[in-house]
Amino acid sequence: MPKLSKNSLEKRFACQHCGKSLRTRQGLSGHIQFKHGDGQKSLEVDGSTVPSKVKEIAMFGAAWKLPSSGVKARQIILANWLEVQALCKFLNIKLSPQDFKNYFIVRLAQIHDKEM
Repeated sequence: MPKLSKNSLEKRFACQHCGKSLRTRQGLSGHIQFKHGDGQKSLEVDGSTVPSKVKEIAMFGAAWKLPSSGVKARQIILANWLEVQALCKFLNIKLSPQDFKNYFIVRLAQIHDKEM
C-alpha cells in the first residue's frame, strides 16, 4: 500500500528490497531492475551450442578472409567467455547479453592490437 510522504501529500512506493521510497510505480520498477537486478535476463550458453558457435566463427572467418590465427583467436574468446560465465554462475552473478557484447568488443580490440 502506498504511504504518504512526510513532506507532502503525494503517494510514495517503497522498495521491498531496500526500503527506498519512490514517487511512481514506474520509478520503483526501474529502481528494482537497475539496483536489484530482477529485470535482468540471464545469459547462458549451454554446452550443446558451443560446437555450432565454433563453426559459425570459422564460417565468418572464411567469408571475411581472416587468417587462421584470427579465426582461432575468436574461438579462444568464446572459450574464455564460457569460463567467465561458469565462474559468474558459481558466484551467483547474473550476466546479461550486454555483458557478452562488452566482453567480446574489448577482446576483439585486444586481438586487433596484437595483430598489428
